[in-house]
Amino acid sequence: RDQLFRQNSELKSRAQNYEETHKMERVQQKVLEDELERMKKILAEKDASMQEMKGRMKVVQDDNNMLGNIRYVLGNQINDMKEKRVPTEEKMKELNKEIIDMKDKLDRATKEKKNKERNIEEMKLKLKAHEREISSVRGKLREREREFFSVEREFSSLVQMGNEK
Repeated sequence: RDQLFRQNSELKSRAQNYEETHKMERVQQKVLEDELERMKKILAEKDASMQEMKGRMKVVQDDNNMLGNIRYVLGNQINDMKEKRVPTEEKMKELNKEIIDMKDKLDRATKEKKNKERNIEEMKLKLKAHEREISSVRGKLREREREFFSVEREFSSLVQMGNEK
């Protein structure tokens, strides 16, 4: 009878230890699940940011192409105007004014193009940084998933051991 009482006490103690372990593992599992969801959300935000940057880069590249076309057209217009000069003072003054305006436009367009090219380079650098960060976050996410599945396997094996007893 004493032996049964000791076995009963031992089984109660093991059951209590099992319950405490089970509670701690559930808490740990919940923390890991929350962390996994947070990482997934961060990854989705980074992907959206990358898509937005790619869209912006496309717009800037299109603008650069347009500016290149404008420059070509303006260059041709300047050449046409030079060929059609009328040798009068008044006509020459008008043409000189138009040429100066076109050169100003071309300078502004060139400056804008340079700024846009600089912006493209900056966006490319930012995109690369985001890609590295996303890669890092994905690595952390995979690590958290492995930890989660490891805890889940341990939990399952403990539940099976508890059910077998």
